[in-house]
Amino acid sequence: MPKQNRSRQKAQKLPVSTQVKIAKHYRDGNKNDAVISYNEIANLYNCTANQVRYYVSKLDAGEYKLNKRSESKKELAEIADEISNTTDAEFLLKQIRIIEAQIATKPDMPIAERTDLVSTLALANSRFEQMRKVRLENNRIKAEQNFLFALCKHFQPDISEKSAIDTCKEVRDMLDD
Repeated sequence: MPKQNRSRQKAQKLPVSTQVKIAKHYRDGNKNDAVISYNEIANLYNCTANQVRYYVSKLDAGEYKLNKRSESKKELAEIADEISNTTDAEFLLKQIRIIEAQIATKPDMPIAERTDLVSTLALANSRFEQMRKVRLENNRIKAEQNFLFALCKHFQPDISEKSAIDTCKEVRDMLDD
């Protein structure tokens, strides 16, 4: 009996980002009671079913970490973008919430680690409160400046901004004496 010639698909080496994409596609496709086979995903990405199975097992095991330079740069860029779109106060408040969640979700945390987190939380809360007070004071000063400028404009409609500022300074100096 002659041997049968089976054509086997040779597994091609895929980049880690594609491997993660394949594994996530398989996981996402099987979330809502829809069953997607390894073969279906393999056909979509032009790889083997065994590769898909392997990538999914690596994803489940948490082996896809930021160990590739390009992936870590992308992750850092996303974090930097997120930070740049938030104010310092928002960022600090987010950090406070993260620390509070860490303390709440780990009741069996070692005492030294818990103490460090609590002291970090106290410091973050203190800084947030200082930032809040400074922001309120800046808003008060800005409101006073706007009021005084509007008052100067009311009595002298053609006054320039520089002249209004000088007039406000003179009034402030007179009131301080």
